[in-house]
Amino acid sequence: MSVVKKIVETASGKIIGKDDGIVTAFLGIPFAQPPIGTLRWKAPEKYMPQASVIIADNFGNSPIQFSSTKTKLNESEDCLFLNIWKPSQKHPKIPVFVWIYGGGFVSGSSSFPAYNGRHLAEHGILFVSFNYRLSSLGFMVLKNEEKPGCFDCNYGLKDQLLALEWVKENIEVFGGDSNNITVGGESVGAFSITALLTSAKTKELFHKVILLSGTIEALRRFMPKAYGTPDEVYHNTERLLSKLNLANTSFANLQKIPIKRFISHTPINHFFPTEPEFSIVEDDEIFPKGGLEESIRNNSFRKLPMMLGFTNDEGTVFTSQLKQMSRAEYIVWLKNRLGNSFAEKIYAFFPDKTFAERIKIIQLVFKFAGFIIPELRIADYNSTSQNTYIFSFNRVSCSRLCELYGAYHSSEIQYFMGNLPENLSSNLTDCNLSESMVSAWIEFIKNSPINNIPLTNWPLYSKQERYFKTFDENISEGNLNSNKTTRLFLEILK
Repeated sequence: MSVVKKIVETASGKIIGKDDGIVTAFLGIPFAQPPIGTLRWKAPEKYMPQASVIIADNFGNSPIQFSSTKTKLNESEDCLFLNIWKPSQKHPKIPVFVWIYGGGFVSGSSSFPAYNGRHLAEHGILFVSFNYRLSSLGFMVLKNEEKPGCFDCNYGLKDQLLALEWVKENIEVFGGDSNNITVGGESVGAFSITALLTSAKTKELFHKVILLSGTIEALRRFMPKAYGTPDEVYHNTERLLSKLNLANTSFANLQKIPIKRFISHTPINHFFPTEPEFSIVEDDEIFPKGGLEESIRNNSFRKLPMMLGFTNDEGTVFTSQLKQMSRAEYIVWLKNRLGNSFAEKIYAFFPDKTFAERIKIIQLVFKFAGFIIPELRIADYNSTSQNTYIFSFNRVSCSRLCELYGAYHSSEIQYFMGNLPENLSSNLTDCNLSESMVSAWIEFIKNSPINNIPLTNWPLYSKQERYFKTFDENISEGNLNSNKTTRLFLEILK
């Protein structure tokens, strides 16, 4: 198949991509100035066009990874790049889908194979993905030396905002419809999107949302020490700088410290952390005063056509490294994430005499308190004015990870994006399931946000009738109100 060059002119300058006659790809487009040197721990600045043409035929650098998992990524602080896949054939106003990756704010990259946008582009979608800064580089709270009493924070989230602004401003030159943009994300990608739904800064930037495994409420459940206002979580910065013997170092000198020193002191498992954690904080420069979770609970967020979902075994990967936990440690863990009164209800309903029983309960808490109930809460409000859909992904394939963890957290992504690995793409059951899931996404993404026509063969969700679709070997429909455990956690966490 021959490949030809395609040139477009954007606010970032002239960009050359590659077109194979089916899909045109533009990979590694800079959307911000490199966040290095004096721009480390600063809000991203718009990319300044250069005289030279941008050759966008390979992924840009990935963000510095703060995970113990080794990768073959080209990691760098200079990482603010985005990617576009679009149909080669000209279409008027192609529906746009923007993807925000998960990874616990410690790992992730838009260049991961599971996030390749080619398959959706083959089905008439303009697919965008981008990088954002992670962990201490993206979310460490620092005192603003020029404004006493103020803090700098949320740089990674501001990367996301700038990328979305770039898409809104430039996507039409690629053939995209700037008035039909769907933004989707998984895990902390979904946390980020629900946080952005409370911000006035995103009002015109996107029109529909897809949330896989998470809303902002999960931050308090999973990362309680990192959640709060900047002054409430500044202690994490103090702890880290103290460990690095940098407690009295000026901001200008911190910007010069080799980043490797910071990488070695980030949490390996941030759900049972031993080191300081970093996450989205309640920054009133972006968010309304009063708290992010409170904005959701008080129904103060933007209502849009919405698809939400979770996997059947959300909690398994989070407990995989946990070898022992005493009952005293278990009680502290529950209280930190649920509060005293909620934790006491868990003790009353679920026996926990053995370590194995405690693990099962923790997995249940991750699934329901971390994912399902927060998603139902936002769906209850959203469905009063917008079409809302919920799914459960239950497929346990023949993969090694599924053998260990069942329908684990993030296992649905490769099905929705049509990016099954070789060991699954040869399995007819998995191929058929992926085809059905891709079709559901395409219908939702292509749907006009103005007409908002209900999806085919997918019942609308409402608080009164919590209909959902199960994606498994056999696709089915059900009502979460008839699920005993769901009803129990709805009562516990109301």
